[in-house]
Amino acid sequence: MAKISSKMRKPLVSLDKLWELLGRNIIQKATAPRDNFSSQECADIVWSFAKEFGGRQQQGDTPSSTLNPFLLFNAMLIEISPKLHLCNAQDIGNMVWAYATANHPAPSLLDAIIPMVIEKLDKFDSHSLTNILWAYATLGHPAAELFDAIAATLAATVPTSSVTNSGNGNKLDALNPQEISNTIWAFALIGDYTPNSILFLDALATSAKGKMDLFNSRDLAMMLRGYATLNHSSPELFDSLSHQSIKLLPTFNSQEIANTVWAYASLGHSASELFHAISKLVIDRIDTINFNPQEIAKMVWAYAKLKYTHLHLFNAMSQLAFLKLDGFNSQDIADTMWAYATMNYPAPEFFDAVSNLGVSKLNTFSSQELATTLEAFAILTHPAPEFFDAVSNLTLSKLHTFNSQQLVKTIRSYATLYQYDVNPYFTNSILWESIQKLEYLESDQIINILWSAAVLNSVDAKLVVMLFSEISKRYYLSENNFQLSRKTLLQLHQASMW
Repeated sequence: MAKISSKMRKPLVSLDKLWELLGRNIIQKATAPRDNFSSQECADIVWSFAKEFGGRQQQGDTPSSTLNPFLLFNAMLIEISPKLHLCNAQDIGNMVWAYATANHPAPSLLDAIIPMVIEKLDKFDSHSLTNILWAYATLGHPAAELFDAIAATLAATVPTSSVTNSGNGNKLDALNPQEISNTIWAFALIGDYTPNSILFLDALATSAKGKMDLFNSRDLAMMLRGYATLNHSSPELFDSLSHQSIKLLPTFNSQEIANTVWAYASLGHSASELFHAISKLVIDRIDTINFNPQEIAKMVWAYAKLKYTHLHLFNAMSQLAFLKLDGFNSQDIADTMWAYATMNYPAPEFFDAVSNLGVSKLNTFSSQELATTLEAFAILTHPAPEFFDAVSNLTLSKLHTFNSQQLVKTIRSYATLYQYDVNPYFTNSILWESIQKLEYLESDQIINILWSAAVLNSVDAKLVVMLFSEISKRYYLSENNFQLSRKTLLQLHQASMW
């Protein structure tokens, strides 16, 4: 039966009823009191059913069988656990791949396999090792020691002169683009960034450059996202990826486009030709490329981060953002607002819609997101009285979570938009929190706060005097090294006149 279930995957067939009968019989035998399957047969079974049920579900094809694969994978866990020590490298690779493909949690199995893989690393080929990394990452199972050991082993096979030299046992030569991108994604998802993994990522980058013509849009975007998530700079690779992405750009979907620009922006890597090509493609196909809210936010954030001025793209994105605002989370809103403010591009419809957000939505904003959003309104001098009033009332009890920079941004935004009737308890609370964080405030930030308090006509003179006293103290302790910009000096003068 194990051989049948394995061999059924050799030709691609869809015999749901037979799979169901096989599955039920396997569950019955696996849960019987006596041993029924060898270690290899266990591995073959879970691999076969994962290939059939997991693979078809990933493609959106729901089998007509009434078999619950969860029961089968659970039964095989019981069957295989006492036989793990008999498994060879291929069996281990097949099993972890199967449970990940089926998205079936198996923490005890995965824990037990880690030392086995580390002990037998020389028995695994590069394909099996990268599949194992992908499987642990897919199931979100911590395996720092395993990732580090695999990274060290694979990197050690690379000749120091050139990763792409064949021969000499270089295991990276055998990896295809999908395996390379999946591996980088796995390291990013697990967050493993050790000296060994850094060397391994560099080796993978060099290997990928030699195979660039074989990469498709999915592999390109996933690799870019992985390196950016790990904050691992690889300039030559990113240049090569940019050229290949331009060639394949018509095949990119919305997620791949958004992840690509996000990756370049996150690492601050210039790719003007690619970004220009993407903006043209998006504008030409704005009605057919179905960006979701997170992808819209990533797009405008990336262009603003790298200071790429594409007004038509920003106009198109602002319309999409306005139409899909209900699907934006707080970070999406803050990132989008920041992007338009940074580029000084008005987006009145979107900003108006944000200004009318309900209380339940505002309660999801972090202190950083609130400060960023308020500042965006102020930079573009876009009135939003409802939003500012709601924030001042909602955040009174949360101001202690604001850091010094967020406090400055917040009160300065209120003053910039001349919110004279702001809740005095709110402004005085910001003054009080600022005094608690004086050691983290630069002198120009303190003066920003004083100027804002003057504009807002804050009534607690005692708190204002304490901030003035701090500026005076810093001036006298500076021994003539106290330097302020002309704008800051003017703000200090205005505040002192008040």
